[in-house]
Amino acid sequence: MRIIVGLILSFIIGFSCRWFDLPAPSPPEIFGVFLVVAMTLGYVAAGPFMHKKSAPQAPPAATAAQTPSAK
Repeated sequence: MRIIVGLILSFIIGFSCRWFDLPAPSPPEIFGVFLVVAMTLGYVAAGPFMHKKSAPQAPPAATAAQTPSAK
């Protein structure tokens, strides 16, 4: 869902810049475009690693549903 919202938002920003003849918030050369793509991919790739580090792992609680019953 975040990807779709990001694509829609980027389209709206690009369309608005073109419509109102504003300078686009992007690099004017291909090297700058590659830099933005690399930074974006690095940011996206680091997300799962940061999420795993910040979420503490709690030991599973033993409940009656998890233990076998002696019927």
